[in-house]
Amino acid sequence: MRIGIDASTIGTPGGPRVYVINLIKSLLKTDKKNEYVIFYNSKKWIGMFPEAKEIAVPFSSPLFRLFREHFLLPIFYKREKLNLIHNTKSAISILKPCKRIVTLFDLIPITYPETESLLARVYWKVQIPIAAKFSDLIITASEYSKKQIIRKFNVQDIKIKVIPLGVSEDFTSNYQLPITNYQLPTKYILYVGAIKPRKNLNTLIKAYASIKDKLEYKLVIVGKSGWGSKNLFKFIKSLGLRSEKLEVGNQKSEIRGQRTSDIIFTGFVPDKDLPYIYSNADLFIYLSRYEGFGLPILEAMASGVSVICSNASSLIEIAQDAAILVNPENVNEVSKSIYKVLTNNSLRGNLIRNGLKRAGNFPWQNTALKTLKVYNSL
Repeated sequence: MRIGIDASTIGTPGGPRVYVINLIKSLLKTDKKNEYVIFYNSKKWIGMFPEAKEIAVPFSSPLFRLFREHFLLPIFYKREKLNLIHNTKSAISILKPCKRIVTLFDLIPITYPETESLLARVYWKVQIPIAAKFSDLIITASEYSKKQIIRKFNVQDIKIKVIPLGVSEDFTSNYQLPITNYQLPTKYILYVGAIKPRKNLNTLIKAYASIKDKLEYKLVIVGKSGWGSKNLFKFIKSLGLRSEKLEVGNQKSEIRGQRTSDIIFTGFVPDKDLPYIYSNADLFIYLSRYEGFGLPILEAMASGVSVICSNASSLIEIAQDAAILVNPENVNEVSKSIYKVLTNNSLRGNLIRNGLKRAGNFPWQNTALKTLKVYNSL
């Protein structure tokens, strides 16, 4: 069988990028029978998966992106004589040159449009319904997302396959990086993810502000600033907190342990460096209001870090008893949970042990094998 995979999200930081890279890597390692053709949106990715045929079909604007997905890519699918195409991020073409599988992580732009930019709302309002209704099969990462898709689009249960994401083995190793690359505090609470309103960083920062004088911990926020992030920095100032943007690789900046700001923003961090930042944290906290999966909580668990996360959306399903679950809108509950974990070594040890066990249930090889089974079913 000749299988195409649209890897257009490979250049966009976040879960979809992690998913497509690790899925392709694991499929090529596991599957020696089928042929794979990988489609990128930029020539700079050519050579990333030399075991497969790689094709770049660039786009330069959101408008051309629609033309590319609906009309240009199908021409390449037909030319390559594909048996099926796997679109890995919520969009398929209206033309059908071969069988089509789509990964729908969530319905965030439709269910919570106020949390996305206007352009994103318009784009996904068109793309997601087409993908849900006209794909041959849907892959999603959680039972929560499956129920949402069925409820919203009246899709038959049999059409949707739940295949959880995986956790890279990099997070389970004793990863070390020269501290001059990231001048992190000696003791810190960690958040990893996009800086967007949906991620609910206001609640995290307010909870941190209420306990920071009781505990000598800084708050480290890792991730690229997204839509709506400017209001966050104004909010931090309104609470009387000091924040700074870390200059990665600046050999002259402060050494580890001497940072004076309360909150440190690292900006985007390369995948290879994330294990270091996770493993040196004392607590990971994730108060997102809505997630289709919630990969960062598993990455933190795999790194041996205790976790507090929202009792909302898919996060309950993914974390189970390996994290402290809190109401993401209740600042008092969040601050009490932070204080409790950081002052109770027994509780923290239990969370770490349960987290390591939970994360061990999510190898990328399982994701690849289950996905391959879906391919073979069509």
